[in-house]
Amino acid sequence: MRQAPKSSVFVSGILLQRFAAYIRSAFPSLDGWILIVYNNVMRNNTVIKNPKRQEPSAGGLLRQKQKDSLRLSLLDTASRMVAEGGTESLSLRKLAEEVGASTMVVYTAFGSKEGLLDELWKEGFRRLWEIEEGALKESDPLKRLRALGDAYRRNALSNPSFYKLVFGGRLPLSNLSQEMEKEQSRQTFMVLVQTISDCQKAGLLSSKLRDVEIAAMFWSTAHGAISLELSGMLSQWAEPDQIYNLNFDNLLRGLK
Repeated sequence: MRQAPKSSVFVSGILLQRFAAYIRSAFPSLDGWILIVYNNVMRNNTVIKNPKRQEPSAGGLLRQKQKDSLRLSLLDTASRMVAEGGTESLSLRKLAEEVGASTMVVYTAFGSKEGLLDELWKEGFRRLWEIEEGALKESDPLKRLRALGDAYRRNALSNPSFYKLVFGGRLPLSNLSQEMEKEQSRQTFMVLVQTISDCQKAGLLSSKLRDVEIAAMFWSTAHGAISLELSGMLSQWAEPDQIYNLNFDNLLRGLK
């Protein structure tokens, strides 16, 4: 009898072990024969002995890119809808129509409207952290503080809809899961608080006020200027970037 080539044996090692164990327990008299067959298969099965990692195909990579691109398009469109009309203006059906996708695709990606709102919140902070990453590498705390302020404004101008959702009140915290609200906002603010604390320890800022209070002063000042800039009102009277930097310098001067 011609022996089957080794490459033709594609039995899963785990399944084979379970099958052998079952046969041995059900038919004790065949125990020795089962062991001989099992050992012979494992010895000749190159697929089981040397499993090769399945690399993603070109088609699989393309599908993943398309899936990621669609998800990003859904988030961008949803952020614009909420920024313009509030959460009540958003539904998964309307979102699907906006991007030309099926409602099922949207439900598969986010599960529900509540799930989508949570993802919008996370995406807003993810984009901020992505821009702030370079600033956080600055070892000098005062330079890091200024770099964080610049990154905060750049993020707002690059992602105005997400900024309005996260920092402009267009996405009320009551619409989010409790865990989402606490985790994301606290991490972002504590980065600023830690930088202020480092400035105080280095003698670059006064210690008469708590680091949290000073951080709130910088944040509220930046947010006020950015909100006026995004509305288009500030540019009617002055250069927004110049005002932003003047605010920072004057606040810094008063806290030394």
